[in-house]
Amino acid sequence: MKNFEYGDKYITEKEIAYAVPSMVIGVGILTLPRLLATTTKTDGYIALLVAGGLSIIITWLIAALPSRFPGQSFYSYTGRIATKPVALLLTIGISLYFLALTSYLIRVVSMVAKQYLFDITPLEVIAFLFLLIIIYGGAGGSIGVLRLNLMFVPIILLISFTVVLFNIGLMEFQNLYPFLKSDLKSYFVGIKDSHFAFAGTGILLFYISLVKQPIKVPKYAGLSMVIPTILYLIIHLSCILVFSYSVTGTLLYPTIELAKEVQIPGGFFERFESIFFTVWIMAIFNTTLMAFDISILALSSVVTSWSRMTWIYILSPIAFVMAMLPQNFNAVSLFGNFLSYVGMGLTQAIPILLLVTGCWDRVEIEERGFVVGMAIDLIENENKDGTDQYEVTFQYVIPAGFGYTQGGGAQEAFKNVTETGESLHEIGKELAIEVSRSPYYEHLQLVVISEDVAKSEGALENILDFLIRDHEMRRSTKVVISKGEPAIKILETEPKVEKLPTMYIDSILENHFKTAKLLMPTVVGDLHENLLQENNFVIPSIRTKDDLIKVDGGAVFKGLSNKLIGFIDENEVMGLNFIVSEVKGGTIKTNYKNSLVVYEIERADSKVEPIVKSEDNVEFTIKIKTEGKIVQSFKPVDFLNQKEIDQIEKALEKSLESTVKNTIERTQKEIKVDILGLNRILEHKRYDSWQKMKKHWDKGEGTFPTAKINIDTNVIIRTTGTSTKTTN
Repeated sequence: MKNFEYGDKYITEKEIAYAVPSMVIGVGILTLPRLLATTTKTDGYIALLVAGGLSIIITWLIAALPSRFPGQSFYSYTGRIATKPVALLLTIGISLYFLALTSYLIRVVSMVAKQYLFDITPLEVIAFLFLLIIIYGGAGGSIGVLRLNLMFVPIILLISFTVVLFNIGLMEFQNLYPFLKSDLKSYFVGIKDSHFAFAGTGILLFYISLVKQPIKVPKYAGLSMVIPTILYLIIHLSCILVFSYSVTGTLLYPTIELAKEVQIPGGFFERFESIFFTVWIMAIFNTTLMAFDISILALSSVVTSWSRMTWIYILSPIAFVMAMLPQNFNAVSLFGNFLSYVGMGLTQAIPILLLVTGCWDRVEIEERGFVVGMAIDLIENENKDGTDQYEVTFQYVIPAGFGYTQGGGAQEAFKNVTETGESLHEIGKELAIEVSRSPYYEHLQLVVISEDVAKSEGALENILDFLIRDHEMRRSTKVVISKGEPAIKILETEPKVEKLPTMYIDSILENHFKTAKLLMPTVVGDLHENLLQENNFVIPSIRTKDDLIKVDGGAVFKGLSNKLIGFIDENEVMGLNFIVSEVKGGTIKTNYKNSLVVYEIERADSKVEPIVKSEDNVEFTIKIKTEGKIVQSFKPVDFLNQKEIDQIEKALEKSLESTVKNTIERTQKEIKVDILGLNRILEHKRYDSWQKMKKHWDKGEGTFPTAKINIDTNVIIRTTGTSTKTTN
């Protein structure tokens, strides 16, 4: 077999163009959205674009230097420009820097893998296995390292854009408001953090010597930085649109949480984040491998008599020891920041993917206890000091219950296990001691919180902390409030048409598109955002009725205290849904000529316009438009008569207006908390005015309870069904 000409000696501009984004994309893709959301809030994309533009220019300038000295090492051409002693110090310094970067990347991938994949595997074991793979990859030489990028970079981009694509349905564009509200200092901090994420172009100082004709390399290298710029921008905007800036700023690795939100239609692949992890590990593998390779290349150019493997044997233990030195996450972050400054813009590469290694610590599926539902109740004055305890019921799935025993009898498909304790984390640990199968929360669908718990000081925050801190929990888990009865009673209901009570309740909550009297399901991610932003919010409330489950209106929570302050009924929920434009279907009934007419909603929309006269005098006009058809009439009606159609439309408009007004009146006069979203309307449309009145908007005798709210309804009958008359 004939070898490819120059295949073992040279590379082309193409390999360089792939190597630059491969070196950049890595740790930053996981953490950059959090850093920008913390500093620049919704304006992070501006800092990203500025940093990306600067990185393109800087990359071109860095590549221009070695391109003028074809075939020469960094040590060689630096010696010609400066002096040999200076070149020696710079070469050794850069080698040590890339070795430290290798250690940092080994530590980061070990921490992430331990948190999300191998939580019971020692950190040192993960790091050591990863280092072994780096050694194996580095033994083959620099050419092989660079050509790995040709295969891995397209896969990384494909999976990253797939994550964004499958999250489009969860994006809310109002999360981008308000625009351009960050101060100058915040922009500079955001640009600095973004610039660190674009670091890693220092590899060009060494790899360009492997290009036979490097004259075009600066152009290719500069243009290649467009790839991470676009990728970072899309990932950052997706995190803000899905989670909001306030939530993104609290997530340790927002991009991983974004991947966890992906749900493949059809349910044939349940954990898409496993693909994302695989690809990310590939990416960080290439990044670490190139950093390690540069460290070897630098020292080999100084001491030419030693072989590559000799340097690998010397540097590998040093890299492992440095990786294990930081004691915690904060120390690792400080280590990374130190490297960013030391690198002077030539460092902090964001890695390609590492192949998941080792599965000796896996948990077999037969040993997992799949928890699908939780019910949280309160036991008052249970402790010796008079404090309360939680009583938590876990609903386990019994797989055998979905089939039949050999005798033909059906078996229970679930089992409820109840534990008590002062914290949910403590209860979870106690559960693992008493139940043979360790609790596994990846399939948790529903959390039921009792009314007593919801009214307790700090209880909701404690529950949410447990739900978002555990890596097995999903932000899409639904949350409901049990009204007037213990939460455990909800999970003890045995449905007639479903095997699991949790699935039964979940199916009912998903019927919101069939009726306007159901709230949109509230998920853990929504609660997290509301608590961070101190929003008032409403959670669906449920209760039992004749051994069935009924969704009975909503539970109202006040933003500052995060405590339950009251309930609204299903008709008030209907009015609320029309105001906030969350109606997906349902009916409107009216009395026309002393007879009932039923109108089915096909689409509905609302627009709210605020008029701010002063801080204490605000007026709103809510315009509601709905289109649909007549599905039932209890009186002979000629639907070919436009005049009669107009009269029915007016009757329906009055009925809808009455429903909405009742919701507004109850909210302003009794609840006195803005759950209508009017505060967000003011923030988006009258930002300056809102800043003056937000402190007293719905607190005490604030502006909200006295605000004038006008209702303008417009009901359009598009069709009347297949009959033009009911009777003669």
